[in-house]
Amino acid sequence: MKIILLTDQLIQSDATFIVGGWIQSLISILQNSKKMEIAVVGMTAGNTCFEKKQNITYYKIRHNFPNPLKRIYRRWRRTIQDDSEIKEYISAINDFNPDIVHIFGTENFLCNIIPLIQYKAVVHLQGLINPYSNAWFPPGISEHTLNLHSFRMFDFLKGNGLYHKFETFKVMARRESDYFSFIRFVMGRTDWDKSMSNLLIKNAQYFHLEESLRPDFYTDLQWTFKKKDEIRLISVLSANAYKGFDVILKTAHILKSHGLSFRWTVCGASEKDNVIRTMEKILKKKYKENNVAFLGKKTSEELRSLLLDSDIFIHPSYIENSPNSICEAQILGMPVIASCVGGIPSLIQQNETGILFPANDVFLLSETIISLISDSQRMMQLGKNARVVAQKRHDRDAILKNIENIYREIIEL
Repeated sequence: MKIILLTDQLIQSDATFIVGGWIQSLISILQNSKKMEIAVVGMTAGNTCFEKKQNITYYKIRHNFPNPLKRIYRRWRRTIQDDSEIKEYISAINDFNPDIVHIFGTENFLCNIIPLIQYKAVVHLQGLINPYSNAWFPPGISEHTLNLHSFRMFDFLKGNGLYHKFETFKVMARRESDYFSFIRFVMGRTDWDKSMSNLLIKNAQYFHLEESLRPDFYTDLQWTFKKKDEIRLISVLSANAYKGFDVILKTAHILKSHGLSFRWTVCGASEKDNVIRTMEKILKKKYKENNVAFLGKKTSEELRSLLLDSDIFIHPSYIENSPNSICEAQILGMPVIASCVGGIPSLIQQNETGILFPANDVFLLSETIISLISDSQRMMQLGKNARVVAQKRHDRDAILKNIENIYREIIEL
């Protein structure tokens, strides 16, 4: 079988793999297959080139980074793709002559390629823009309120404020809706994305494939409860309004008012991110004053160390498919508390492998944290159960065998 994988992410100039955790992890699994010939197409900051490493053919497509003024112009025009890059991708596909084109995500421009090629294509679902846009604004915070409090003149002039991001998101949602008319095969990993596929992508055949995690999390290192002077909570979130940053601030305030000694660390987002400052303005509270610290982006090794040194992993988002961060915490054996939204219930069995709470229920979340932290045996059991399930769910040999079967079935259809 000849399989070509398409991603819009950058391929590092000094490394073979693509920037991006789970896609890179899947590629590392595929390169071990003796039944497939694999190619990967991605972007590069350098010149378009072709190379072969570790049994994988790489097509690196030059990404045309516009100058600063053109970037601002494109943001204001909501320009979300480059037709010249689409032609380069098609050229790479035709050169490789695959049995299947494997496309990552409906959020980018790559699905536009499907009607332009004669090869079978399967789309690997990540997030889905249309359901995500429905949950963009936190409950009780209107579009007007968010835009008003997030307004910063410099960001606005650059077309880089929260207002512009949501307007661009809506354009991406319309483009995604257009894709649904010609997608015929999809891969996913949760009950939620299967339901969304049934609803939005009519007549598409769905294939279930579990997610591969970053190598640093396949480890003998295992979380264990260690009594400390303060409770250590941790979350891993990108800087988007629908990620529940308001939930964190409101919950932290409740925990502090109850006299709990804690520190809540948030990785992925920075205190300088606009959404963080905006939530402080709207809620009239400061994260720092409520024991919340933002560490920004961390490497997988750094994150693993932070997780192992924390007590509870908390995921407060308003919408998700299957967050890598939850899976990584589970495979380390951590107790996890997460909002019951999207595909998260496919990852957590209530009170067995974690605890689910209704989105935005900061009072129940606060009580759950206080109750759980006082029961170390329950924390250990939840983490142990989660680790057993996660090790099976993310088993790399099983994932390889399954994806080979999926490709074979699609070829035969």
